[in-house]
Amino acid sequence: MTPEPGLFRPVLEAEWFGQAERRLRRGETGVALVGLVEGARSLVLTLLARRVELPLVLVVPDDPALETYQRDLVAAAAMTGRDPARVVVFPAMDADPYDNIPAHPEVIRDRVVALGRLLRRDLDVLLVPARALLGWLPSRDEVTARSTVLHRGDPLAPDRFVLDAMRAGYRRVEIVSAPGEVSRRGGIVDIFPPEAEEPVRLELFGESVESMRAFDTDHQRSTRILEEAVIGPASESPASDEAVARLAAYLERGAAGALDRDEPVRPFRERLEELQQQGYLPGMEALGAITSTRPTLLLDHVAGMVLVVDEPGKVEDEIVRAAHDAARSHEDSGDRILPPPDVLLTDPRVVRERLRSAPLLLQELAGETPPGARTELRAANADAIVSACGAELVEAIFA
Repeated sequence: MTPEPGLFRPVLEAEWFGQAERRLRRGETGVALVGLVEGARSLVLTLLARRVELPLVLVVPDDPALETYQRDLVAAAAMTGRDPARVVVFPAMDADPYDNIPAHPEVIRDRVVALGRLLRRDLDVLLVPARALLGWLPSRDEVTARSTVLHRGDPLAPDRFVLDAMRAGYRRVEIVSAPGEVSRRGGIVDIFPPEAEEPVRLELFGESVESMRAFDTDHQRSTRILEEAVIGPASESPASDEAVARLAAYLERGAAGALDRDEPVRPFRERLEELQQQGYLPGMEALGAITSTRPTLLLDHVAGMVLVVDEPGKVEDEIVRAAHDAARSHEDSGDRILPPPDVLLTDPRVVRERLRSAPLLLQELAGETPPGARTELRAANADAIVSACGAELVEAIFA
């Protein structure tokens, strides 16, 4: 069911909502909307995105807030007739290269999927925890270069395709069963893009795509014919030959510097040997500042979207805490081989200043003015208004 716009008229006609919409349309920044509780914020944001016809990027303080917002925004999307799948999460990187801790596979997948959706602007809301704003990412050009869209009849050299997939972070296996895997058996190439619900089977005639099908990983049987397949990278910062070479060059410079300072060179040589033998270091996912051709911040990837900051004071505190945690991990590990945190992460002050120029700021409690606020709008009677909308919607659904 697609709800009628009239069901949400109490929100749409509220004075504070109208002011917020008009100011966003004019491109104003620092509009603080005060007085909305959890569920109400998600509905109001969903309606605002619909009215201004622009995607939102919502920065929240931490993972609990992320989970709450994801639940509420998905529900709000369904309530307002929008596609819940267009609510996309970009989680914080959980790898720690100083302690040899790799990123969790689900985190890798969620981040690379979000980057692909961002590239195509195939989303309504991007949800981001504060910590995810500090790390360096590959540029849009790099993500584009590792992505392709295939159609039936397209030319495709299978050997080159598999090699390119491996450079984009895919693992070559005998049988594809999980995201990020690729295989080839004669004229059949199987690949499981992180964005796909099922893997894709490419049947080739010579060096041309004769057919494309999705297939079930349990039985390896085709489930449907595909006219198009989006093949994005399997990792945001894959251990490609170029990335490994850049990291190796950094380690070589470190070894030369240690030699000049009459310090031990052996630790650099051991790490370099590990990299050259394995083509990877644990936690390498967090080394985008070194491995990317042109490191870019997430805030640059979301240019053109409406930036919204939830509880700005808490977000700023969390950004400072994240930088401190990285510095402490570096110090406690004793690792002086890999780049220090001030290289792997951007300056928290840079992120703070960019957040303070956000168009929309959300704060539940009135009182202290949110950082970056230029205009404050009080959402008077917001809870009652939103509750009334919810009651009308339930009545309409079950009428």
